[in-house]
Amino acid sequence: MKDDNKECMISDNNVVLEGGLVLGPKGIEILKEELSLEPAYSKKGCGKMNREVINKFIAIPLAIKVFRMDREQIKDFKTAHVYLDKLDAVLVKLQEDFNILKKDMYTLHHIDIKFLGKENGTVKYKANSEVITFTPEELKAMTSDLMRDHLYGEKAGEFPIQDRIWEN
Repeated sequence: MKDDNKECMISDNNVVLEGGLVLGPKGIEILKEELSLEPAYSKKGCGKMNREVINKFIAIPLAIKVFRMDREQIKDFKTAHVYLDKLDAVLVKLQEDFNILKKDMYTLHHIDIKFLGKENGTVKYKANSEVITFTPEELKAMTSDLMRDHLYGEKAGEFPIQDRIWEN
């Protein structure tokens, strides 16, 4: 059986693949990103993609909580059925996204995030060994962007319309 790890040579500046194809530093970076050859989180700090993953992991539960509170307020409206179908579909999608992200955080990215609490007007989380702080405004912006994206942005989709009984 052939060992695939011996099929290419890697140096600091170039990668020579089987067949003689040579990748320079830019090609190496693209290859690493596309194949996820490096973990998304390193002890040196959070990169752009890593911070996005961490931010989503923090913002999704907040968005779910806000949508659930909104749902409780809306359900008493006379025309609640118009909004409830959309909110229910968004809540299901957010929960699915969070479940997938949580699985990926532990298995692919090897990131463990813990809530540390609020201190001096900031909210602190621990991602592996690094402490990450957010202001309430940053959390609100992250959550709002995520909610907007799920309501009518890239993550928005069709939702089933349920037969609901008109009350009042």
